[in-house]
Amino acid sequence: MENLDEDRSIAKIDYLILHGLGKDEGKITYYRQVMSDPKKANQNAFLREYVSDVLDELLDIVFSDSIIYNRLRLVLEKEHNDKKRKVSESELLTKIKKVLRDVRKT
Repeated sequence: MENLDEDRSIAKIDYLILHGLGKDEGKITYYRQVMSDPKKANQNAFLREYVSDVLDELLDIVFSDSIIYNRLRLVLEKEHNDKKRKVSESELLTKIKKVLRDVRKT
């Protein structure tokens, strides 16, 4: 866990856990593992309960606060559009290359 980036620093994780994101402050080490690497934690049968706790609490927060919900919606929409744009650019490059090959053949 020493290689956490700033976005998932232990201080930030601890703050959220100690202020209600974790159901049991005594299990803070488990919540740290869950929040620092959720994919890895989800593969661990013991930690899945803690993954579920965090996800459930976060969803409650998101859906009960319209500002947080709308901010999340905008972030997801932007990411989705950026992915679509990258695919479109890739498809366009593929078409250009095909046209150039066809032109060179003639």
